[in-house]
Amino acid sequence: MKAERLNQLLNDAVWDESLIGRVPTSLFELLLRYILAADIDKEAFETKIQGVQNPATRANAMSLAQAYRQEGRQEGEAFFVIRLLQKKFPALVERVEPRLCQLDEEHLLAFAEALFFMQPADDCMAWFDQSGR
Repeated sequence: MKAERLNQLLNDAVWDESLIGRVPTSLFELLLRYILAADIDKEAFETKIQGVQNPATRANAMSLAQAYRQEGRQEGEAFFVIRLLQKKFPALVERVEPRLCQLDEEHLLAFAEALFFMQPADDCMAWFDQSGR
C-alpha cells in the first residue's frame, strides 16, 4: 500500500522474486489484483510480468492478469447493457440488473441483441425465463 502512495507499484522491490516465491499463491493473487486495480501503466505491468524469471510465477501472474482483464471487460459490457436497459425499460433496471450481472459474456451479448427487438417490458423478463438464466 505504501508503494501505491509513492507510485512505486512496479518498482523492483515490490517484484522481488525471492519474496514473491515465499508468499502463498492467494496472497500473490491479491497483490496482483491490487496492482491492476491501481492507476498504473498496464503496458509496463505486462513488461514487468514478462521479466519474472521463475516460469511458474510468471505463468501464474500472466494467467491471473488475463483473468482480471476478462472480469473487467465483462463488467464493462454489463454496465453498457444496463445503460441500454435504462434507456428502453427504466422501470425494470432494479429487477433485471442482478440477473444481468450473473450472465456470462455470450448470454450478455445475446440479451443485448434481443433487447433491441423487445417491445413490451414483459419481453425482458420472459427472455430470462426462456433462457433459464
